[in-house]
Amino acid sequence: CVAYIAFIQETSRSFGVSSAALTAVLMLVLGPLCLIRSVHRLQIPVLLSTALAFCGLGIVIWYNSLALLQGPRQRDLLAFKPRTCVLFLGTATFAFAGIPMMLPIRNAMKEPSEFWGLFVKAFGLVATLECLFGLAGYSAYGEEVKQVVLLNLPGDRPPALAAKLAYLTGLVCGFPLMFVPAALTAELCLFGNAPKGQRKWHKNLLRILGVASCGAAALQGGATFERLLALIGALCSAPIAFVYPCVFHIQLCPGGLLLDVFLLVLGISAMALALGQAI
Repeated sequence: CVAYIAFIQETSRSFGVSSAALTAVLMLVLGPLCLIRSVHRLQIPVLLSTALAFCGLGIVIWYNSLALLQGPRQRDLLAFKPRTCVLFLGTATFAFAGIPMMLPIRNAMKEPSEFWGLFVKAFGLVATLECLFGLAGYSAYGEEVKQVVLLNLPGDRPPALAAKLAYLTGLVCGFPLMFVPAALTAELCLFGNAPKGQRKWHKNLLRILGVASCGAAALQGGATFERLLALIGALCSAPIAFVYPCVFHIQLCPGGLLLDVFLLVLGISAMALALGQAI
């Protein structure tokens, strides 16, 4: 959630918008949206978010293709950069940030048994898009590629402006869904299994404070966006992706101990390396 707001701040700077003012406006918009507790009611914002994101990504690919047609910058391209490889590891680990959404989405499905097949297809598509955009952006702009590739688009062209606005709007619409697991976990820890309707305003206040905390953290760390992503990847995404599943699997299924220990060590090592580089 912090990364969503930081991404919006980073991209909005190209419009000359103050990060502090933008964050204040975002809090007014995201606060009420994050009070929605039902995943079903978030279907329309999520669909809108996905559609806008694909529109923005399509325009990015178009401009990347135009840049590549002018000739790839081969002298700038390096297959491996030791100085920033560990920072990349933390940033890449951030791609696992959406894992906590798996169970809420599955539980909200009309036919949960269809989840795994859809997940495999969606995960394959996302992984392919990540590799495609990373390679296309670096090949097109070389060392001049920005941390957010949207910033490489020509700022005075209507399609480029449309891509930025579409992607930013999509992030705002998708934020409440990403906020759901954290909010539910915090409410369960603080209020327990309270009957529906009880302590409603306490929970609402907790959600508002959560959104405000995300905004404050993004405002503080957004100036170094790449390091912020690596830090979030090291502290949040790596444990969710590698550490917690292995710990739970060891307790539930002791038979696969060797693989679990290997992945556990891999995850902790990635956390330590990425954290050290990010700090």
